[in-house]
Amino acid sequence: MTDKLTGRRPVLITGAIYTVAALLTVISAWITGLHRYDLSNTISEYIALSPWTAVMYLVSAAVMVTLIFIYIKRRQMPKYRKILYGIIFACVFGCALFPCNYDWSRLTTEIHNYFAIGLMLGVTISFVMLLIKGRTKAQRILGIAGVLYAAYFIVCYLVIDLEFFSDTILIWENTFIYLLLAELFIE
Repeated sequence: MTDKLTGRRPVLITGAIYTVAALLTVISAWITGLHRYDLSNTISEYIALSPWTAVMYLVSAAVMVTLIFIYIKRRQMPKYRKILYGIIFACVFGCALFPCNYDWSRLTTEIHNYFAIGLMLGVTISFVMLLIKGRTKAQRILGIAGVLYAAYFIVCYLVIDLEFFSDTILIWENTFIYLLLAELFIE
């Protein structure tokens, strides 16, 4: 029997799991009337709207992180990149382990926020490293796109708090996540 986790399959499977988990979470919230059609919530805020979505996402994150660690271990890449991806996906799991809902727990939400900041910072650093040390043209192009996107994200969301950006953060944040998956795919 051939190994189903060879090549880039772990990244593709991770992307599929994330997409299904995110869609289930957001669509279920919209169907039940929780923040219906609200793009101003982050995926983390949607995940923590109900206990079942928080548990479902925790299980999904555990599988995704495992798949990515398998992928990272098998890929030929510099050790610093493996460490950086390890930190990034440890933050993904930390975000899942500590749901973002102040009504449930202020402490848990604050811990979540630290993991989320670590995640975004780690992804931004990975884009910079890809731009500087990318071995292929595709990596350098994605590095440029990732750095520009991260800079735009940081300025719009954290520096000037652009209303349009905040009102559609669900879209912007998920684009950030898919850029990370694209980076891993071309690694």
